[in-house]
Amino acid sequence: MKRFKKPAAGKKASADNSWMKARFDDIRASCSWADGYCSRTSDKLLEIDDRDRLFAPDMSVVDPGAAPGRWRQVAMARAGHQGQVIATDILEMDAIAGMDFIQGDFTEEGTLHAMLEALGNRHVNVVLSDMAPNLSGQIAIDQH
Repeated sequence: MKRFKKPAAGKKASADNSWMKARFDDIRASCSWADGYCSRTSDKLLEIDDRDRLFAPDMSVVDPGAAPGRWRQVAMARAGHQGQVIATDILEMDAIAGMDFIQGDFTEEGTLHAMLEALGNRHVNVVLSDMAPNLSGQIAIDQH
């Protein structure tokens, strides 16, 4: 896999769109896009699941901090029609058929109650999260 360096502080990236070309040439990203997943992290999760067998049909999966939905697609595919995926986030997300989405802070009692209600009598088999703080626009921290 190719590695790409970010321009040094104070320098601008070249105008030839080399970063975008690198993204389209990225094998992991192109595989994910070809499979219909919304990001390259989906491909990484599939690789981990193939190796470690995180998911099985009929599982219940909870994904706190699920937006924009990178991993919920994989969880739904691997848990199958008999499985259940419950996603929560403070941000809005596009709905996916067969998935329960609860908009709210998963640390708040109301959101937790809604998650438990959605679970019904099922037990949670996997808690899955790639949650990170939203730092976009904070120049001192944002890496984009």
